[in-house]
Amino acid sequence: MDLKSINLYLSSTEQVNSNLPVKCQCINQPSQKSGEYTYDRGIILVRTEQCLDIYKTDTLLLVPKHEGYPISRLETDEAVFVYVLDGSSYTDVDVVDLSEKKDDILDWGAVTLSYESAVKWQVKE
Repeated sequence: MDLKSINLYLSSTEQVNSNLPVKCQCINQPSQKSGEYTYDRGIILVRTEQCLDIYKTDTLLLVPKHEGYPISRLETDEAVFVYVLDGSSYTDVDVVDLSEKKDDILDWGAVTLSYESAVKWQVKE
């Protein structure tokens, strides 16, 4: 699936926010580096439709929580659960080293292909 040609929807499974879920567009699909190895874990860099106050940026790096579930394999009603990181420092890179970034997680979320599916995963008060 060509992620750059479709809309994705991001919801938070941890934070209540009236602006979530939010529509986003994939702008890059970098590989991930871990030590000496570089592999494709299915991480994506997205730009959200609006800058959200909880993230303070409109550019987010979405990293699947589970290694066998890349965002590129999403189907209609599925969700891929992701770590949400500030993506502003990754806009011009092809390989991302996340070995030192565990403290930089902004949120835990779910990525879906439809707004309706994203609403199901958005945490509510």
